[in-house]
Amino acid sequence: MSNVLNHPQTAANDDPTPSPTVTHYQQVASEVNGAIETALAQIAPLEAPHPTTRAFVRANAAIDTNFIASVIAAVENNKELQGTKFNLVEARDALQFAEAFRPILDRITILARNLKFTIDARKANVAEDALHVYALGKRYSKNPNSTVLPDVEIMRRELGRTYPHPREKTPTPSMEKEVVTE
Repeated sequence: MSNVLNHPQTAANDDPTPSPTVTHYQQVASEVNGAIETALAQIAPLEAPHPTTRAFVRANAAIDTNFIASVIAAVENNKELQGTKFNLVEARDALQFAEAFRPILDRITILARNLKFTIDARKANVAEDALHVYALGKRYSKNPNSTVLPDVEIMRRELGRTYPHPREKTPTPSMEKEVVTE
């Protein structure tokens, strides 16, 4: 979220509160979100994991698709099996849904992984530079004529790191053997 504010510059604007500026990335994210919402509406209804159904789904989703296809064929070809609870239309629909959307799921998984890494990588690049500025500020603040000390104190507070405390070393077992006297 951007903290950049757009201050009104004309007297015609009677609203004294500034309106937030919409950044380029917020616009792109809004467009992508709209596309996702459209896609979700086309796929609907989606089922969300729930504690009461999670174990059931996990256990039965592991059944191989080829097994389900062979059951479909058996029920279609054998009149004795046609009177069972097995719903051929629902079974075919489920397999077609899985076949159609598995590649989409794979692409979305890759997209999510790459988007997360891109966010983290861009932040890491800026964070490295910010830590460099902080280190310089700490050095400069040692000069009594420097004005950066208040800024360095704010940076230190916001960084949230505490000074490392040396670990207490656990005593290592003695390698000496006790002399047994008889």
